[in-house]
Amino acid sequence: DSLARRDVRWRLWVPAVAAVATTVMLGTAFVATPPGGTQLVLVLLGGAMATTAIGPAAAVVLDVVSVGVRATAVSLFAVVQNLLGLAVGPVLTGALADRWGLTTALAIVAVLGVAAGIALWWGSRSYAGDRARAGFTSSSSPPAGPDTAAGR
Repeated sequence: DSLARRDVRWRLWVPAVAAVATTVMLGTAFVATPPGGTQLVLVLLGGAMATTAIGPAAAVVLDVVSVGVRATAVSLFAVVQNLLGLAVGPVLTGALADRWGLTTALAIVAVLGVAAGIALWWGSRSYAGDRARAGFTSSSSPPAGPDTAAGR
């Protein structure tokens, strides 16, 4: 949020950088690091970095929809996130592991962080305009809803 005061696109750039950092950490852990303490630390840091995009991504969803559909939008976000991440992720990893081994499968799946980073960067290109259409006029002020328009 402090970076977004300068440029609102930072709300998507920070999770994009975190997604790519996740790939770097997990890729290094599974491709270039032998089993042991260093690998464990890289896996833990990569997992922590992977979760850093969850909150900002949900906030961005809320920023670009009108007040009346916010609950629906964030609910849909949670469903898609869980279907693609928690449901498909382990199945995909298992299928890849059956074919090429677990270490290779984990390294391949880690590369999806780059795809996520690209998607977040791509979204940042229209984010300011999308926020404006939803009623935001700056990086810190909330949109006017029915209560604020009536002076309540």
